[in-house]
Amino acid sequence: MLKECESAVKLWNRQVVVGVQGSHVVNGYLEFPALKESELDMAVLSSVSREIPFPVQSMDIVHLPVKSLTAGKTAVFYSAWPKEQRYLLENICRVSELKIKRLEVTGIGLTREVFQNHALDPQDFHFVINVGHEITHLLFVRGGYPYYLRDIGLGGKQMTEAVALRNNLSWMDAQNLKESTSLAELLTSVGSVLSELGYEFRRTLEYFQRRFRRQKLGKVFLTGGGALVRDFPDWLESELELPVIVDGWDSFSPRSKTDNSILGKSALGLALSG
Repeated sequence: MLKECESAVKLWNRQVVVGVQGSHVVNGYLEFPALKESELDMAVLSSVSREIPFPVQSMDIVHLPVKSLTAGKTAVFYSAWPKEQRYLLENICRVSELKIKRLEVTGIGLTREVFQNHALDPQDFHFVINVGHEITHLLFVRGGYPYYLRDIGLGGKQMTEAVALRNNLSWMDAQNLKESTSLAELLTSVGSVLSELGYEFRRTLEYFQRRFRRQKLGKVFLTGGGALVRDFPDWLESELELPVIVDGWDSFSPRSKTDNSILGKSALGLALSG
């Protein structure tokens, strides 16, 4: 893949922004009184140590300043992941002769992408659902910032495996069947996966409505390979009882094939960090 990139791009930069993701990643929104930067670092570390179920010494903890939802407060969005995860990513990049410029959670890249792609009301929250291969990102964003992010260990892979097992198909045949057949016809194959996804989606939305109860929810964007599954957007609308937008590249490349834009959201979001 890297050789293909090098042949296609004249000016090749081996520095990369790497997305960290998975159920082992913890994120959250924190508010503090007005603090100096040095005081804020200590306050974040202290607060995160009470929020995560792991020793802070074993975690990489970073935070991003965000607009506070409470007047007069200082606010941050923090992310924490095991240091072992960073070591693994560093080794992969070293073997691939790539240099890590920065690590950030994939959800921050998705936030960056959606706000550069759309002119959204900065006062509204928006729900972004990116159904990837093995991981689905669920995030609520506002004014260019992430405020809530969950990674769940379910995605298109589990649906394809269920179709292949039920119908005794190869991976490729199951993938094609999944994208060309209505969900109603596939229900006996993927019903359990859909039930679990639906539960996680509703649970996440309900938590947002409790945690940010006075905030207005605007649009719901669906991206990732799951958006290509026939009738999946309609199923999602029925689960959330909200209209769902299958999100392409409206501003970046309006003529781009929809499939490519839907699948490339995470990568583009990381690349846009510069």
